[in-house]
Amino acid sequence: MHKRSLFMFVAFVALGTLTGIVGRRLFAPRQRHLRSKKSGPLRAAKLDGAPMLGREDARVTVVLWGDFDCPHTATTYGILRRLAQDPERDIRLVWKNNPLPLHQRALGKARLAMAAHEQGRFWDAAESLFGSKGSLQDLPLEPEALDLNVDLSRYHDALDSRRVDLRIQDDMVEAARLAVSGTPTLFINGRSIEGAPPEAILSRLLDEAREAADRLLARGVPRASLYERLVSSAPIQGSSKIATLPVEGTRQRVATDGAPAKGPSGAPVEIVMFGDYECAFCKAAVASIEALVEKHHGLVRIVWKNHPSRADERAMLAARAALAAAEQDRFWQMHEWLLANHVGLDRLALETFAERAGFDVRRFRGALDDPRIRSRLEEEIREGNRLVQGELETPTLFVNGRCIVGFQPVDVLSAVVEQEVASNQRYNCQAAQ
Repeated sequence: MHKRSLFMFVAFVALGTLTGIVGRRLFAPRQRHLRSKKSGPLRAAKLDGAPMLGREDARVTVVLWGDFDCPHTATTYGILRRLAQDPERDIRLVWKNNPLPLHQRALGKARLAMAAHEQGRFWDAAESLFGSKGSLQDLPLEPEALDLNVDLSRYHDALDSRRVDLRIQDDMVEAARLAVSGTPTLFINGRSIEGAPPEAILSRLLDEAREAADRLLARGVPRASLYERLVSSAPIQGSSKIATLPVEGTRQRVATDGAPAKGPSGAPVEIVMFGDYECAFCKAAVASIEALVEKHHGLVRIVWKNHPSRADERAMLAARAALAAAEQDRFWQMHEWLLANHVGLDRLALETFAERAGFDVRRFRGALDDPRIRSRLEEEIREGNRLVQGELETPTLFVNGRCIVGFQPVDVLSAVVEQEVASNQRYNCQAAQ
């Protein structure tokens, strides 16, 4: 018994020592990370037009870069809303959108919130999307689901226009320039904090920021210019990931014969987009491309290719509807309607729209189930996968054959278009014959 007890004691000490070592290695980096971020370079976000809660001359300004489908953002949002209710803390909370591609509903939720912002109801929308305790709410992506006190006609108009999409894109461009890659990311009086710090740590960081602000006020800095003074040494744009976008490389020959297209047939730049009508980021990409066409009038030709997820019945149905409409020379009319009404899409809604829009409904209904349409859709899906030598992600663009994966803001695409126009080269299937 004595030897056994001694053995157990030694084992216990060894286990405790090992646990301490592992614990320090697991948890110390996170604590160092928070301290290093606090003392790191400043980040000055643009605040004009952003949703804002609290006094404009508050001593502490917290910019929350968030994603409405991110559980960590939801947690941090809930903590900040609770802390901001204490008037002694003197907090101004500012929201900036950074929906991540891995969250399929993030962009759709951001659009709902920013449409509400046009009527001064952003924070009500955020409460509905996150819940009063800061937890994700599984709501339908429809204005009525948020139960907001808004003019629904104006709300739908905002969602149908490009205004909301462009505002979200502006935030995403700014996030990239300021090296904001994940959510949540906080700028506390300009100091960058990545991730979701526990409430005790976040509270301490806010207190320290307020104390630093008080020292400036004591030296005579006016409250009205306090925030500008606090971030005055921050770089104007920060680092830029956009400038190094890897779009150069092997050009792919994308077949465009028979595909729906808009723009001059001899345009120096041809953009082939592989998209999915159930993909919120595809809707944002279309808005970018439309703005691009306006900016570079007469220089860009747009071609659409379908690449829905085979596992998504609604996405497959929507793609077949677009191809069916094309047989009546009504593709772009159906295309625009599908992008605006992709949530809750079903066959009845498609047929109702076709009838109201003056389609030959009997012909349209037959085309939806026509084996030729199904075969063409499968061919486009296989083509996309073949071009990327794997499973193509949506949206994917081919700009004169140069592959760009994922949503890109207007200024990124514009830089690529200008480069293509300058080189005056076209690489596509027809030109390469």
